[in-house]
Amino acid sequence: DPEGQTEPSVEPHSGGGASSGSLSQKSRPGSRSSQQSARGESTQHPKHQEAQIFLSAFAGILTPVWFACILEGCREEASASAVLRLMILMIQNSRKFAMSFEEAGGFAPLVLSIPKFSTCPSIILSMLSHLLHAPILHLPCFATLDTKQLCDVFDAESDAAELIMEAQRSRRAHSDPSCGIFALLAECLGRNIQLASFDNEMGRKARKTNEAVLQLLSHRHAFSPPFQQFCRTPDFLEPLAQALCLVHDERLQKMQSVAFSERNGGEDSGEANNLRDSGRSGGEYSVTSGTNSKDSTDEDFVEWPSDDGKRGSGFVRRGSLKVALHSETPTERFVGKADEDEGSGIGMVQLLHLVLSHAVLQGPLAAPLVSALFRSFPIHASPDQVEAFHLVLIEHCRSV
Repeated sequence: DPEGQTEPSVEPHSGGGASSGSLSQKSRPGSRSSQQSARGESTQHPKHQEAQIFLSAFAGILTPVWFACILEGCREEASASAVLRLMILMIQNSRKFAMSFEEAGGFAPLVLSIPKFSTCPSIILSMLSHLLHAPILHLPCFATLDTKQLCDVFDAESDAAELIMEAQRSRRAHSDPSCGIFALLAECLGRNIQLASFDNEMGRKARKTNEAVLQLLSHRHAFSPPFQQFCRTPDFLEPLAQALCLVHDERLQKMQSVAFSERNGGEDSGEANNLRDSGRSGGEYSVTSGTNSKDSTDEDFVEWPSDDGKRGSGFVRRGSLKVALHSETPTERFVGKADEDEGSGIGMVQLLHLVLSHAVLQGPLAAPLVSALFRSFPIHASPDQVEAFHLVLIEHCRSV
């Protein structure tokens, strides 16, 4: 290629990734090479056509079921990363494989295998490349995930027009949000939330991974219209709500463990019961009154409002603001305070706030988005979780 001698470019290949040092040589948006790539990568690099022919030939052999079986049997990060990278490469370059992949359930079968490697940088990069429509062959390899490096890479490579068009063509009309790539990524974020509670190297790596990914998504939401549109769909809203509820569960379990430890250590039983019940309801109300603490057992005791006239007249409805803790906001009761956050729950709420703010600025998009958010809680969520999640939505809708 005569132009390849005067201007450095990324040569396509059948596997692996570009080194991080080659990022400075990549063309930026608006440059000459960027304009040429907009007219078509195939005219610049004939190897792209050869790669597509090669991958299309193997699409009949390397089926989605084959990838799911191989990934389920992987026990090390290197093997899982190589298999997932090849699968994303085939999805991006073979329409036949992409359509068969959607018909086979998308990314839903991988929930049993990929989250085991939720802190692996190369696996996270592969999922982000598909989510943000960045050619996986153009992404460098990182030993660790750094927010600035991720933002620089995906600012240069994401929102490839060809990948967006191919994704729209191969996508089914009515697909389940659990089959999407963000649902798989949210599962990895959720596992990192659980790992972040441990004070060891794995916990620190999980916290750093979640922080880098969430900051990248917030950054891309500010500059990427395709990603803004995706964030208003159930494919994004439902997995995000499920991850937030998982943060809430982890917070409640910690509160319950503290309450039970105090109770077993000889603390006053009535105070421990109130703290335990306050933790189960997100700190919003208590189902056990202090007057019955001496009669309480291991199970929760709920007073009937009609036991006598006085109790019936003083019954407070569920979720009443009169008994809410005004010292904490709904967000703090749901995921904790910013200085206490260990699993990037605050980052998820901030991303949710950005989505709401953008929808409000777009005018007609706000009402359907808010309606979808109020229905996006997990089907297995408890009434307390739904109530706490709705209070967070009301808080941010009001602030926006």
